[in-house]
Amino acid sequence: MTSSRDDKIRAIKMGVLLIASIALINLFISGCAGTRLKTIKKLYEEDKYKEVVDSDIDCSNSSEKCFQIKLIRAESFYRLGDNKNALINSREAIHRLKPGISSLDVRRLYSLEASILFREYELSNDYHRKKILAENIWQDLDRALMANKEIPNRKRNEEKDLNLHLFAAEAVILNMDYVRQDSLDSLFDRLSVISARLGELAPEQGYEEFYLLQGRFGVILPEIKQLFTGGEGDRLNLLEEIKQIYRRGLQLRNYPIYQEGYAEDIEHFLKEVDQYMRQLVL
Repeated sequence: MTSSRDDKIRAIKMGVLLIASIALINLFISGCAGTRLKTIKKLYEEDKYKEVVDSDIDCSNSSEKCFQIKLIRAESFYRLGDNKNALINSREAIHRLKPGISSLDVRRLYSLEASILFREYELSNDYHRKKILAENIWQDLDRALMANKEIPNRKRNEEKDLNLHLFAAEAVILNMDYVRQDSLDSLFDRLSVISARLGELAPEQGYEEFYLLQGRFGVILPEIKQLFTGGEGDRLNLLEEIKQIYRRGLQLRNYPIYQEGYAEDIEHFLKEVDQYMRQLVL
């Protein structure tokens, strides 16, 4: 995982978090719990995250209002850079999920936890911990995607939808570095579905092609490495496939995403593909 890709995922997940509102709607605010929720919600909406976490507004019951409070506290801790307490509160919110809670909130919660875990991923230098975190990030985003499907089209903001699918695509690519070779095809199938949605949300921008090419390269990379270590494999077929990936990758420079923040990622990808392609030729 390169620092360039880390930066890209950071930018995407912040898009997921910052563009969306907390979506605490359709609540019947009544009694003490309702007043406390209304207070903490107002603080959050005014970006007073320190006041949120420093307040005594918390709860321990399993009500939907308590779910909302935990979600707000998790988000506030995250924005203040307190990953430990952000994760504690997001997990407590997850434990309070129940039928009837808005799919908007479910999507919000799992997107948030994926962002918290990605921050943990960045800070870790332990391979096995990073592997577990990568898997958990993807699982959270997969749940966010499922919740996203349940949101009516009239309520599903396309920009939020796009950022969620970009984050999910990055999570699949991230996991390809850790899963067994026999699991790569199923991951690629999932990536294909996500990429197709990216093509619908942002047609002709280049997102769909970029992630499909990365995914396909991720599938064949273990076979290429196996060849280099004396293993069996069809060198000619692998060479032809990597050539096709490289040729199509060069065309990414002509897509809008190249001028909109993806140039470094695309060039890094092309360089990596080129290096392996040259080794296959030798």
